[in-house]
Amino acid sequence: MAAGDDGLVMAWAERTSYQRLWIEYASIEDLTMLMAMQPELMAEVVAAMNDVHRRVFRAVREALDTVKAPLISIPDNVTAPMIGEPMFRQYCLPMYHELADMLDGTGAMIAVHMDGDLGPLWGAIGESRINCVDSFSPPPDNDNSPAKALADWPSMRLMMNFPSSVHLQPPDAVCRRAMEILHEAGHTGRLWIQVSENVPPGAWRASYPQIIRAVKEFGRPGSAR
Repeated sequence: MAAGDDGLVMAWAERTSYQRLWIEYASIEDLTMLMAMQPELMAEVVAAMNDVHRRVFRAVREALDTVKAPLISIPDNVTAPMIGEPMFRQYCLPMYHELADMLDGTGAMIAVHMDGDLGPLWGAIGESRINCVDSFSPPPDNDNSPAKALADWPSMRLMMNFPSSVHLQPPDAVCRRAMEILHEAGHTGRLWIQVSENVPPGAWRASYPQIIRAVKEFGRPGSAR
């Protein structure tokens, strides 16, 4: 679905159960205590939330019969220190797989907002059947290498957040880091630089032109491929 000449509509589903519980409903401390002390109750809560999630997925799938949405996003806000691989596999992957089954044949991609450190989850993400990591966060702010991600996940696209801390650096340093990231990814067509996390107030006036400058220079005919 087009949004004017320059925009695309991105449909959102809900966060998966564990992510929604600690982000929206309880602190991580309270949630972990409840899961340890009331496992049967929390299993019921998770099952009920998953049923709601499935209804959302079905609504998305039905909508795709009428409109085209190239991307369905799950705003999970994943970072490895807050979930760990075992719980990521238990709570997130099954729902990603269910949505992938529902969307099979529609042409719609699945993106998951993963904006933190992902190293411990790397293998599981590769198995996840999602097509895109939204807000993929590279160094110096996080531990995620664009080059490694594109090599290890050959079917994945990266909607990469430009690292927030770099917006505070001098203009030439901003341009240099943007160019480094672009050269890491190469001309794969699978990297999209976005600004999807907080930018230090006022910094964008100096940093955005430098990111655009790097993109234009990298994309010039005759640039290294």
